[in-house]
Amino acid sequence: YFGYIRRLSPHFDVELALGYPPLAKIKGSGPAMVGSVPYNGVVVSSARWIAPTLLFEYRFLSEDSPWQPFFGVGVNYTTFYDRDTTAAGNAAFGGPTRLSLPASVGAAATVGVGYHVSGHWHVYGSYSISQVKSDLTANTGGIQRTTNISFGPQALIVSVGYSF
Repeated sequence: YFGYIRRLSPHFDVELALGYPPLAKIKGSGPAMVGSVPYNGVVVSSARWIAPTLLFEYRFLSEDSPWQPFFGVGVNYTTFYDRDTTAAGNAAFGGPTRLSLPASVGAAATVGVGYHVSGHWHVYGSYSISQVKSDLTANTGGIQRTTNISFGPQALIVSVGYSF
C-alpha cells in the first residue's frame, strides 16, 4: 500500500491510494464437466488489476489532537492487465481464448483513525471498499461471449506515515 495525503484544511484531506496489484483467479461455476473437461471449481482464467483511488477525507477532531478519526468518499479507477486463460479454461471454452476487460470507474469509501506518535511520525489504521464493474469479453476462434462482472474489493490497512 502507498498513500499520499495532502491536508486541504484543518478538517479536510485528499488521499491518493495505490496498492500492490492483486491476482484474481477465476473458477468455473456450473456443471462438473464441460464435455470431458473438469469445469466446476477449476481455475479457468486469471487477471491482475491496478486501482488508484482518490479519496476526500473528513477528520473529526482538531489537528492538535493526537487521535484523528476520519471517513472519506471518492472515486476508484481500475484497469486490468495480464488477462490469461488456463489450459483447463481453453479446453472448456473450445480452444485458445483471448480475454478483454475494459477499465472501470466506481465509488470508493474509507473509514479509519490516525495517531500522532511524535514529531513527524504517525500510525494509521483504515478499512476501505470500492465498487468495480466491467464487461468481460472472451474470444475463442472468432466466437465472442460477453458477461458483466461486478465486485467490491476491500482493504484493511495498518501503516506508518511520515509528515513533512
